[in-house]
Amino acid sequence: MVHYYTKMSCMIFILIIQSLLFLVEFVLGYLGNSVALIADSYKTLFGALAICPEFVVIHNMNKQSSELFTYGLRRTKVICKLCSNSFFVGLCFSVITLAITALFQPKKNLNPLLGLIVGASGTGINVLTAIMVQYSWSSKKESYNPRKSQKLNRMDCKRGFLLHMFGDTLISAAVIVSSGIFYFSPLDPKAQCNWKCYVDPAVILITVVIRVMLLYPALKVYVTNLMQMAPEGVQVDKICADLMKITGVQGIHELHVWALETDCNIATLHRSVYEFITQFKNVTFDLSEQVLMATDWPSDGGISKAMLDSVDGIN
Repeated sequence: MVHYYTKMSCMIFILIIQSLLFLVEFVLGYLGNSVALIADSYKTLFGALAICPEFVVIHNMNKQSSELFTYGLRRTKVICKLCSNSFFVGLCFSVITLAITALFQPKKNLNPLLGLIVGASGTGINVLTAIMVQYSWSSKKESYNPRKSQKLNRMDCKRGFLLHMFGDTLISAAVIVSSGIFYFSPLDPKAQCNWKCYVDPAVILITVVIRVMLLYPALKVYVTNLMQMAPEGVQVDKICADLMKITGVQGIHELHVWALETDCNIATLHRSVYEFITQFKNVTFDLSEQVLMATDWPSDGGISKAMLDSVDGIN
């Protein structure tokens, strides 16, 4: 319960700070003709909007199954993450269009000092966010020994978060670089645009493309998860062949293995056996052993390793 309120407090604080920063960056970006600031404001907006679904996730992820939702609401996280990341990809393409337009119609940065201040503030907020998220993770006390899959998933979430923070910091750095050029080497108000006017859209174009590339692994995970693809490392044909070797098993069909979420794999099958009780236990044990060997299932923005969290629905 303490961990719940700690995480909620951190999320609310980060949401307020990022919302205010978005408004400042968005207004100053258009007033100062800075594509980098506009891109940074979109990045900040994504960070703020990505937090909102987390409130729903935290509220619903531990709810028990019901007649309507037989697996509970654990997949809420995957749906929310896919929506927020897809929205950010759309924002990135808007920034790319804006940057390409600015390359053909270059403009001077009218407020380089404000760009430097806001860019540095964005970097500072990224560092503060990383510290607060790390604190919310470390404040969770386990009263039991968590499964290996849960430990690995938490490690991969941290790696994915650090990758996310790296992309955000990259955009903030682009703001500082483009604004710094105009601040330390300003153009005469009457002078025409030279190479300096192309730095702002060019740098942000490169960084935004990199940011989209960093999002690809996470988007791939969420899409394959919702498509119920078998986790990497699980050889369904081998599992079926090994189950058929069990004495008393007449047939195996409708064998399905998929990931309910990034740290929970599910397996279901239909079987025909001679001796129901004894062979049912043998099939369940062998299926558990086979799916437990699954590894290299990617998680939030990075590479992860997840083991079977439960074997369900064997009938």
